[in-house]
Amino acid sequence: MPVGILLILAFLGIFWSPVLINWSRYCYRAYDLGIYAQALNRLSLTDLNPYLPIRSLHIFSDHFDPILILFAPLAKIIESSLAMIVVELGFILATALVLLAYIAKKKIDPKLGNTLILLFLMSTGTQTALHFPGHPGTWVVLPLILLAITMASNHRLGILLSAASLLLFKE
Repeated sequence: MPVGILLILAFLGIFWSPVLINWSRYCYRAYDLGIYAQALNRLSLTDLNPYLPIRSLHIFSDHFDPILILFAPLAKIIESSLAMIVVELGFILATALVLLAYIAKKKIDPKLGNTLILLFLMSTGTQTALHFPGHPGTWVVLPLILLAITMASNHRLGILLSAASLLLFKE
């Protein structure tokens, strides 16, 4: 099994399980997670800028993150705060998997790639994001990594698409 996959599995077991425990104990309700969970819960095609009583304002009046529109259907299937935690984990794992795919395509040395994965998963930013979930600063890491990769390979369409995707995270 590749080292990168072992790092991701260890990350899930050691660092993400406490997030689920805290979530199950309602420890996040008034932080960003509570705000975004309420936004996802109220966001719909008939109300694209819902009023949030938790902040006494409309969500896009304070945080303009159009990416939320893509997450809203998930909040109709599972509890909205869990949906935000899953989305955030998805962005973290997708970033690590992009680096892993880059290693697999032999575009980066495996030692360097695994070190990058380790540094990303264990970084203060990622760890803080896990313990205060539901913030666009975490979601934007994937488009930033894609932008860096496309810039390094001088792939103009990739640069344009990844730069444009950054506009979906405009807090």
